[in-house]
Amino acid sequence: MYFLKIHETPKGSVIAACDRDLLGSRFSEGEKVLDIDEDFYGGNESDMDEIVSSLQGCLTANIVGEGIVSELIERDIVEKENVSEVNGVPMVQLFYI
Repeated sequence: MYFLKIHETPKGSVIAACDRDLLGSRFSEGEKVLDIDEDFYGGNESDMDEIVSSLQGCLTANIVGEGIVSELIERDIVEKENVSEVNGVPMVQLFYI
């Protein structure tokens, strides 16, 4: 299971999703900081199908965690070369234009 939160803006939806065990964590590596804040990421517990569905038509998405990023790669939604890491934690940002 994962956490999914959908933020509605006048220009479209912003999706925040993370592995369940990362919610509330903070990682840093040099000048890079990854704050998996409960206010931003802490929505509803969701399965992968619900997360994939939420990505359709969204403006942007912030996705963090080994499990969720791996599943998105397996489903050909994310390309491995577009994944970043902060202190070993994978993350990806998607922008739809």
